[in-house]
Amino acid sequence: PFTLRAAFALPTEVEIAAAKAALAARDLSPRDVALVATHLAQFGGEEFEVRILSHSVHASTHFGALFVARDAGAMPLPVVIDARGVNPTYSPMNTTDGTDFYRALGSARRGLVYLVPAFRGNTLIFGDEKYVSEGDPSDAWDGATDDAIAFLNAALSVTPEADAKKVA
Repeated sequence: PFTLRAAFALPTEVEIAAAKAALAARDLSPRDVALVATHLAQFGGEEFEVRILSHSVHASTHFGALFVARDAGAMPLPVVIDARGVNPTYSPMNTTDGTDFYRALGSARRGLVYLVPAFRGNTLIFGDEKYVSEGDPSDAWDGATDDAIAFLNAALSVTPEADAKKVA
């Protein structure tokens, strides 16, 4: 139905303008943000506060975890989003012991606000609690992007420790 040349052609100005307009029309502002649970956790001998947040995006309730060291030091702190992506089985994301990436950060994690969004249809676990984000988990492209940005916006709205100008 199309050639490889057509598939890899540079987008036209019209296509670029349409994509920008579609992105600008998305409302990913913080809505219905709530602190669902707070936990204290030990990672590498240091104490961290883990906050489970809920928020609404595209009329669905989603969840995410936010990690911040209890003795973080100078504020505000840079923010790191662990957007782990989607796997074929949509397996639950257990954050009880942090994530592999969070543990790999070592002592650097002490100086960060660390965010873990649970994308649509995915489950976030902390301890004995499970938090299931609403939505279709197979919407892994635009959906996951919207979910990550919406969770970032929600977390920034209720996290005084976070530096909104330093996000990775």
